[in-house]
Amino acid sequence: MLAHIIIALQKRGIYAVAIPIQNVEKNEKVTAWRPSFLDRNGSWKAKKVPSPLIYYNRIMGRKRERTEVTQKAIERIKKNQKIYFNPRYLSKADVHNHLNKSTLTEYIPTTIIKPTPQEALDCLSKWTKVYLKPLEGCQGRGIYRIEKWHHGWKAIGIQQYGTKNLFFQQEQKILYWLSKVLKKRDYLCQQGINLDKWKNRQYDFRVLVQKNGQGYWTYVGAGIRLAAPGHVVTHRPNGGQVVKPERVMVRKLGYKGWKDKKTELAELAEEASKTIEREYKSLFGLITMDVACSEEGKLWILEMNSKPGSFDEGPIQRKSYDLLADYVRYLQDQRRNSNEHIHSL
Repeated sequence: MLAHIIIALQKRGIYAVAIPIQNVEKNEKVTAWRPSFLDRNGSWKAKKVPSPLIYYNRIMGRKRERTEVTQKAIERIKKNQKIYFNPRYLSKADVHNHLNKSTLTEYIPTTIIKPTPQEALDCLSKWTKVYLKPLEGCQGRGIYRIEKWHHGWKAIGIQQYGTKNLFFQQEQKILYWLSKVLKKRDYLCQQGINLDKWKNRQYDFRVLVQKNGQGYWTYVGAGIRLAAPGHVVTHRPNGGQVVKPERVMVRKLGYKGWKDKKTELAELAEEASKTIEREYKSLFGLITMDVACSEEGKLWILEMNSKPGSFDEGPIQRKSYDLLADYVRYLQDQRRNSNEHIHSL
């Protein structure tokens, strides 16, 4: 992914390199790495380059981002007044709290942060199903869907190598299981949305929003991720399938209905990105979102991500690279004009 970003920026006239964390802002010149255009083996070449003006954080892994080495590198970037965007992973708890008190509250499912086992179970008296999601997780791993099942409860869990079904007939047994799950890591408990289905499989939107060459958030595009049969999440590593939105939404809403819904999707995605940037008081350049569509056609924001992978949809990914190059040029121009108010636009 990192090599693809660097090569794409180079093709668009941006001199981009990868700098190991320990080298960041250590000297006026640093050892950086660039992937070879011509080498099909994926080799990288090292080169001494001037310490850059702009840093785009592509550190993968929350634990790695929190290490002392990384935090000291970030301190050096700030001390030297360099431009630094997408500075951190987003917290599911923060995203929920920020959006829930914004103008987008109607798009946010009811959520309890760090519930007790009894609180999680009590939610099923209000909703037919709930989702337990790790506050710091990725690719759907660690997610459970819990629902009423005959005279008891059923939990479907997403594990590294597939799903796991659990059944409970006694309240004390499901409470005991919940206590073990919630003790291992921090979770949120989220209202289960009755997701719309296509070919009897749940789906949601993966949405990309980016800053453009004027520094404004703009909707780039969206694809649909169709869950594998019997699965409760739509992520590709869990068997999710890529589908063009038009195939699904025109059948559901008609051409005009889908056009109106896409406008709503774009507007809420842009507003959500502005809100997150404003509340985090940090500079962001691109954000992806998972947005669900209910059986009734209502949109719900499920997650936001500041460290997105590449899009499977070629046109969206190419436009993303174009916008990233434009945004980097914008940041350069802003610094050249001594205008540091470069976020929350």
